Amino acid sequence: MITSFLFLINSTQPIEGSEFIPSSSDMETFVVKDLENDKIYVFSVTYELIIGDYDIGFAIYNNENFRDENKVLTQDDPGDGFEVANYTATADGDVYLGIWMNDNDSGFVDITVTKHGTSTEMTIEDYYQSIWYSLRWLWIMTGVMVGFTIILGILAGTFAMRATKKHQARVAAAIERGEALPRYGRKKDKCPFCNVKLPPESIVTCPYCGAPITD
Repeated sequence: MITSFLFLINSTQPIEGSEFIPSSSDMETFVVKDLENDKIYVFSVTYELIIGDYDIGFAIYNNENFRDENKVLTQDDPGDGFEVANYTATADGDVYLGIWMNDNDSGFVDITVTKHGTSTEMTIEDYYQSIWYSLRWLWIMTGVMVGFTIILGILAGTFAMRATKKHQARVAAAIERGEALPRYGRKKDKCPFCNVKLPPESIVTCPYCGAPITD
């Protein structure tokens, strides 16, 4: 619980310095906070030239699902080099940024988002989808399984109640006519009249209620 709490705290801290983009990841995700509607913002992903060149790409999304239908801008020029693009916000609030490396590159990049024509830098945070969202299919399947279990429980209870009522009617009719009934139950070890467990030996009357029974 402590580890999860610290993880959630750290996941909402503004990023500082370089961010590592691994080649094994389809895309590293970030959130850019508090953009203003109709304002132009300069998105820039750069790196230290002394270390080497990277082939970077990035995309801006208007939704945390990071799906193609939520993509509002893609910047991925062929070859190595920095990637920079202007984006005009379409609403007040946050946008989501996905950054990747091409050609199996991996390395540290610097991410900045500034309001066009100013030196104002926007707050950028690592974006980790919540555990609840990441496990959404598990919750869906769990809900489906629970639903099926409830339905099966209701059906099993219904059949059990019907079987009990049918047996009770059969017992009432046998008592009225003075007829014997056979042992019943999964192991055939119960008296059909009083439901008490019977001894294993063959008997013609229940030793507890005296009702006539057949083996």
